[in-house]
Amino acid sequence: MSKKILFLLIALIVVIIILTIFIKSPKVVTTTPSNKTKDVDTKTSVEIIFNTPISEDIKNNISITPKTEGLITFDNYSRISKKPKKVIFTPSKDLYSFTDYKIEIKEPKSWLGLKGEDFELTFDTKYILWEEMSEEQQQREIQAAEGAE
Repeated sequence: MSKKILFLLIALIVVIIILTIFIKSPKVVTTTPSNKTKDVDTKTSVEIIFNTPISEDIKNNISITPKTEGLITFDNYSRISKKPKKVIFTPSKDLYSFTDYKIEIKEPKSWLGLKGEDFELTFDTKYILWEEMSEEQQQREIQAAEGAE
């Protein structure tokens, strides 16, 4: 076998190995808080870590119930793809006390465009006594209660 053919064969094997390692559909490997956690602090941020770098367009596929305003940022960037593996949601205000939250991600995509399965994270926040709430929290709780009527 000539050196050129041997070199091409080795290069092909290396490319296949690299593709096998890096081309994966995105899958959530860990979250903070963990799924179905009880009594989460109302001042918490939510972190979702994937097994592979993801497209930053994922922010358009994230929904939070009850509707919660906040900032979506990224972290844990891959050296190769320069794309993130971690999504962080930081609420602009404290979460509601004693409330069930659901975060859904529809069709997360890897940095190469491969689609992953839909993901859902649920948790509930701890109960805070009325006296321990800030005035802003009290007003939000009143508005939420009036909206539920």
